[in-house]
Amino acid sequence: MPAVHRPTMADVAELAGVSKATVSLVISGRAACSPIRISQETQARVLAAAQKLGYSVNVIARNMSAERTHTLGLVTHEFVEYGPATILASAQAAARAHDHFLMVAGTEPDVDAIYEQIMRLDSWRVDGIFVAVPMIGDWHQALFRRLQLHIPVVWLEGAALSPTIHSVGVDNIRGGELAVEHLVALGHRHIGLISGPHHWLAAQHRLLGWQRAMAAAGLDPADGAMAEGDWTTPGGYHAARSLLDRCPGLTAIVAHNDNMALGAMRALHERGLRVPADVSIVGYDDIPSAPYVDPPLTTVRQNLARVGQVAVDLLIEAGRDPALVRQEAVTPELIVRESSAPPAGAARA
Repeated sequence: MPAVHRPTMADVAELAGVSKATVSLVISGRAACSPIRISQETQARVLAAAQKLGYSVNVIARNMSAERTHTLGLVTHEFVEYGPATILASAQAAARAHDHFLMVAGTEPDVDAIYEQIMRLDSWRVDGIFVAVPMIGDWHQALFRRLQLHIPVVWLEGAALSPTIHSVGVDNIRGGELAVEHLVALGHRHIGLISGPHHWLAAQHRLLGWQRAMAAAGLDPADGAMAEGDWTTPGGYHAARSLLDRCPGLTAIVAHNDNMALGAMRALHERGLRVPADVSIVGYDDIPSAPYVDPPLTTVRQNLARVGQVAVDLLIEAGRDPALVRQEAVTPELIVRESSAPPAGAARA
């Protein structure tokens, strides 16, 4: 296949019968403020030539000389997972609403990989970067010390790093409290927990919320009333089996995400336990399928779409006001459906 010739500014100038400088002024929208008068007829001829040739502006070259590029960067991982995918979609929509382009870089939660992607985005002259990689382990501390950027950076859950950096995330402590408070209000006293991986900051905060709400209700969790999951449905299934073996008297289970809640429902079904007649289940996320499982899942909605929107708004605001430091925690919401109900009869021992 012969090589395709990409039309250049010189090609447009030749077809329109003008200079390259005239083409540059017309294409960039600067003809009206040019000291050289360019007639409407000439401008129309240049635009018609560009359209006929399929010429497009070399954005990279233009950005190299521009103070602002109207381009933002997003570093994320696991595009297929509900959380990252929702944040990505909302960030893209917010960027379009601000007439910005969002450049996306995928990575693993590893300090070297994330650093490489941030620096690559910076080399493309983006106006700001949203690091939407969950806080796992201690990679973020090392990365934070290593970065030397002159553009705004917003960190997902970054408030845990420092009060002086831009941050957006969900108030996961409050989310953990909401799940327990709902079950306590229904009359439950024996509440188990399927947590996310303990090295995830989100799981740590949801666990803290669970502990606080249990203590506020005067409840002392039974030994073995918590099992660690891995965010997956099979992980929730196996964690629930472990919980039921150790604490057969549980009347309710909180899961740190909806996928694990679905796995727990399967484990309960295999034991002949009905949801919610025998054991209530509360998840976390409010994934699209949550209202359609049997029974529909009570859950804590994170509003991750708001997270992506706030991150983009914050990057643009910080670009205009470098002294601005803003940290926002999006408040989660309890969504009550049919998987939670008062415990049947007296509380079991």
